[in-house]
This record gives sequence, structure tokens and C-alpha cells, in this order.
Amino acid sequence: MKRLYLEKVKRLEKLSKEKQEDLGFDLVNAMVTANSLADAALFVQDLLTRNEVKILSKRLRIAKLLLSGMTYEEIEKDLHVSHGTVAKIAAWLTQRGDGFRNIIKKLPNQKT
Repeated sequence: MKRLYLEKVKRLEKLSKEKQEDLGFDLVNAMVTANSLADAALFVQDLLTRNEVKILSKRLRIAKLLLSGMTYEEIEKDLHVSHGTVAKIAAWLTQRGDGFRNIIKKLPNQKT
């Protein structure tokens, strides 16, 4: 398994910094061009595996709960995640969490 991971990392590193930025630019622009929740949901469904959606969704929810004042232990129990996962998201929020904060404050309280 580690060998496969290292091979994938090496392949990505073969791309120039400019090409990597160009790929990221396309991804971010694709995300913001979704004109509706339905368009966004279809895009996410086509782009990511179910497991990737679950992982990213949990990360976002962990950030949301941390910002709301919930404790690590409460989050771990509620979302069935490890202490390390919560700590990683907490560290991201401390070091550079503007992206999380900006999006989370725009999220509706409930799904509609």
C-alpha cells in the first residue's frame, strides 16, 4: 500500500507548479459555478467517491461544531470520529481556518 501511495505522490510532483495551480483553479471555479444545490450535489457525486464525500463532510461538520463551542469528546461521540481527527481540524482552524469560518457562517442551520 505504501508503495502505491508513494507512486501517486511522485506522479503529482511531476506536474509543474503552474500546472498544479491550473488544476486547482479549474476545481475551485467548477465549485463556484454550480447555480443550485442540485447542480452542486450532482457535481460532488460525479467528482468524489462516497467515502471521500463522507470524509469531507465530517471534516466540515467537525469544524462547524468546534466553532460552535462543542468539546472534542462531544464531537467524537456525535460523529464517531477519533480524537486525532478532531485535533487535526482544530489545528487547521487555529493555523489557517479562514476558509472554514467563511463558509460555515454562510451555511443554513438545517438542510432544506
